[in-house]
Amino acid sequence: MQPIPNWENIVPQTGDFEPLKPGAYICQIINVAVMQSKSGNAMLKFAIDICEGEHQKHFREIFETRQKFDSSAKWPAGGVYYQMFEGGNGAEERFKGLIETLEAANPMFKWINCNWNEKRMIGLKFGGIFREEEYLNSKDEVRTSVRLYRVVPIEGLFERKIPEIKRLKPTANNGGGQSFGIPAREEDIPF
Repeated sequence: MQPIPNWENIVPQTGDFEPLKPGAYICQIINVAVMQSKSGNAMLKFAIDICEGEHQKHFREIFETRQKFDSSAKWPAGGVYYQMFEGGNGAEERFKGLIETLEAANPMFKWINCNWNEKRMIGLKFGGIFREEEYLNSKDEVRTSVRLYRVVPIEGLFERKIPEIKRLKPTANNGGGQSFGIPAREEDIPF
């Protein structure tokens, strides 16, 4: 092996990040796009990040570090949020609740003045409740990650109860053993 030039001045990088703990964080919308759900209904897909406190830019730092090693790196799954806005089953009501939450946290933002342009949501702040969730990795091993669970008003954010871990529900497979749901995915920020 040949010596690496300038070895003494190279800043080591391990890729380690302090894991995000379940909790309440002030967040910001980084990007948003209209998508179609598996059932064919319209939904919004948000890339979000923590914008205040000790975990500020948590998902961006992970993303940028991954991009140094893999130009096709995805935005971390914990910083992706989906919001249905059609299809019944309360989708429209939950969407209106999201809009009112964003309006309350961002006094200059009024959805009625945006002509239904979802890109006008980029940069808006909100309260985010993050919980721990189980998922299957590519080796079918159960792992956990902390993901955005609910968008809530910033007012009273830190008094809210943090939900317990969301566990995978076992289902019977052909062999009579246990299998679990779909593995978590990382999502593109650029859309």
